[in-house]
Amino acid sequence: MHNLRIGFFTKWPINSLESPLSIVYGDELYFRSISQFMKKDGLFESVKLYSPIRPPDKKIDCMIYINDTKPVLKYAKKHILYLQNPYRPDSYKVLLKLRKYNFDGYLFISKNLLQKHLRDGFKGRYLPFGVNTDIFYPHKFNKRYNFEISFVGNDYKEKRLTKKYLLPLLNYNFGLFGKWGEPNTNFLGIKNKLLIDIKFSHRVNKVRLKQPKTINMLYYICRGKISQDEVATLYSSSKINLNYSAQDNINYHVTTLRLLEIMACKGFALSDTISPDKKFNSSFVYTSGGIDLIDKINYYLSHPQEKETYISKGFDYVQKYARIEYRVKDLINYLNTIL
Repeated sequence: MHNLRIGFFTKWPINSLESPLSIVYGDELYFRSISQFMKKDGLFESVKLYSPIRPPDKKIDCMIYINDTKPVLKYAKKHILYLQNPYRPDSYKVLLKLRKYNFDGYLFISKNLLQKHLRDGFKGRYLPFGVNTDIFYPHKFNKRYNFEISFVGNDYKEKRLTKKYLLPLLNYNFGLFGKWGEPNTNFLGIKNKLLIDIKFSHRVNKVRLKQPKTINMLYYICRGKISQDEVATLYSSSKINLNYSAQDNINYHVTTLRLLEIMACKGFALSDTISPDKKFNSSFVYTSGGIDLIDKINYYLSHPQEKETYISKGFDYVQKYARIEYRVKDLINYLNTIL
C-alpha cells in the first residue's frame, strides 16, 4: 500500500474553523486527524481531504465519501461511502438512495445501520469514531472555562431537542460555543479575552433572570467558535459538559465523537446517548433532558466528588477502546479488502 493515494471527500467548505462566515464542520476536523494518523507510518503515498472546490488534480486510488455524495468516477479508481452523518428523518432512507451509485465499499458509525445494510445483501464494515488524543487529553485547569455547564456545537438539531437540552442551561453559568447566530465575539469586535468574558457573563446573568426561556436567547449568549485545543481545555475545566445528539443518532445508537472527546479530557459528561455497551454507559450520566437534566445538574454541582468514578471510567474507556489509532488500523485493514 506504500504507493497508494487515498482521499476523503467532503461536500462542506474546507478551513471552516478559520473562516469567519462558516460554521465549524466536525467532519473536516475529524478526517484531518484521520489523514494525519494514516500518514504517520508512511504506508501511503498521500492521504488528503478534498472538496468540490478542491478536487484531486489527478486520479487517485481510492476516494472515501464522508457525506451523502454521489461518487465522481474521474476522481478515483475505487469509491467508498462512509455514512457518518445523522439525517432527517432516517439514515437508512438516505442509504437506499445512495446505494444505487454502486460504491465499491461501505462504512458505518452505527452497528444497527450496518445490520440493515447486510440484511439487504450488501457488504460493509463498522467504523465508529475515535479520539485524537494528541489534542484531546486532560488539560491544565483554566478558570476562564470554569462554567457550571458547557456545550460545543452548531444550531442544526431539531428544535424540540434544543429546547429540551439547551434551554434549561440558561439558568446556570453556561458556556455555549459554536455557531448559534449573532452576536458572537467577532460581531462584537472585541479581542481582549477579559472583556469578552465580562460581556458574556453580563449577558448570561441577564438571560437567567428572563422568563420564559426561548431559543433566541442562545443566539444572544453564544461565544462563537473555539479552537480544538481550547475545546480540550474547556472540557477539562468545565464542571459539567453536555452532549446531546440528533434524533437519527439516538435511533441508531451512535456514540458521538463529542462525548468521547469529553471523556478523553477527563471531563464529566451528561449525555442523551444510550448504548448497548455497558462499559461505555458507566462512563457518563444519562439524561433525558428537561426537568431530569436540571435535577442532575443540581445534584452533581452539589456533589462534585460523585463525578470522579465516571470521569475515571470514561478516560480509561477512551484509552482502551476509542483512540483514533485503533480506527485508522481498522480502516487500513478494510482498504486492504477493497484495493
